Amino acid sequence: MSRRRKRGSRHPAQPRLPSDPRRIDWQTVDWPRIDRCLARFDAHPLALLLVAAADSPGAGHRQPSLIVLWLRCLAAPPAGAIIASASDLPRLLSAARGAAPQLRALEDCCPADPRLLVRFPVAGQRFRVHPGVMVQSVAGTAYGDRHRRSDR
Repeated sequence: MSRRRKRGSRHPAQPRLPSDPRRIDWQTVDWPRIDRCLARFDAHPLALLLVAAADSPGAGHRQPSLIVLWLRCLAAPPAGAIIASASDLPRLLSAARGAAPQLRALEDCCPADPRLLVRFPVAGQRFRVHPGVMVQSVAGTAYGDRHRRSDR
């Protein structure tokens, strides 16, 4: 009997993740898994920690996971007694990613740091724009400029 290798990978194919967040089936999120992770924390300090982390310029690439955790904290507040701290974030983020693997499709890039100075030319002048997560923030500036000129 010949020893031929089977074609293809030894690893099972991973499901394709949707690139559009509107196509993610949020009904498939393992909410009990998130609830178990949040259960030991006091809800109010946990919600404050998650909001602070989501607003942090260094955590923008994990914002979808942080928002899922924060929304769950508000929708089903945990009744634990432990005060959450920054050292708890890696475990919380890991639980969110495990409960909702579709978040990988949303967390595949690092948004620009809003502290950066970004300028864009409009009508011969350079304007400072916010380097946030808006896909077409500069297009919005140009749109506003066109309508401002038409009002004159």
